[in-house]
Amino acid sequence: MKNVSKQIVRKEVFKASIWKPTTSMPVGVGVLCGGIYLFVGGPGALSLIMYGGISLGIFSFIYNIIFRREKHSNDYIKKLEKEFLDKEKKDLRILRRSLRSTKLEEDVKKEKKE
Repeated sequence: MKNVSKQIVRKEVFKASIWKPTTSMPVGVGVLCGGIYLFVGGPGALSLIMYGGISLGIFSFIYNIIFRREKHSNDYIKKLEKEFLDKEKKDLRILRRSLRSTKLEEDVKKEKKE
């Protein structure tokens, strides 16, 4: 199973907070409007959208890091557990297939009954 140290969980919480649509989209819109405003020029509304988008994205990131840390941590740990169980099931299927192909499965079942 993967290492689930606090540092790795913290890193995953950080990633989850950054890539949330409520964080990345406002920042993306703000950067896009800021780029247009700086390079092309345009109405002052673009600068307001830029500052608003970036501010909203930063606020969302801080909110996710502070108030939703537990949820993101639990989601990551559940994801790891699911991956572990899926791998275990896959390994068991492969083992059973191998047992069937060698016809040892019947011998194993007989030993369990005895």
